[in-house]
Amino acid sequence: MPRDQRAAAVLILLLLGNAPLAVAAPPRDRVLDPEISSWFRSLRNPNLKGFGGVCCDEADGRVLDDGDWRVGPSGYQVRIEGDWRDVPEAAVLARVPNPTGGAVLFLYRGEILCFVRPSEG
Repeated sequence: MPRDQRAAAVLILLLLGNAPLAVAAPPRDRVLDPEISSWFRSLRNPNLKGFGGVCCDEADGRVLDDGDWRVGPSGYQVRIEGDWRDVPEAAVLARVPNPTGGAVLFLYRGEILCFVRPSEG
C-alpha cells in the first residue's frame, strides 16, 4: 500500500477510534483527499506539552458543523457531547490556512488540544 494511502488509513482509524468524544466525523472525501490528510498531519501547536506539539498524532481531529462552534464572550466555544466548552486560548492555531471549509477541533481524552477556525474569505 502506498505511503499516502497508509497515512489516510491511519488517520481514518484515529478519527473513528475515539467516536464517543467526537463532535462530527469529517466527510470521507475530505479524509481521503491527500491534501487534506497532509494538512491534518502537518498541524502543530507549540503550546502542547507531552505531545511534541503535534495536534493529531493521538488526538481525534474533526471538522465541525457550523452549529457546533461559536465565538463566545471569552473566545471560541465548541459543542462536545451537547455541552458548550470554552476553547483554551493556547489551543487556538491562529493564521493557519484551513482547506476543510469548516472549523477543526482536535480532542484527546476529552481535552481540547487544537482548534483551527474556518478559513476567512
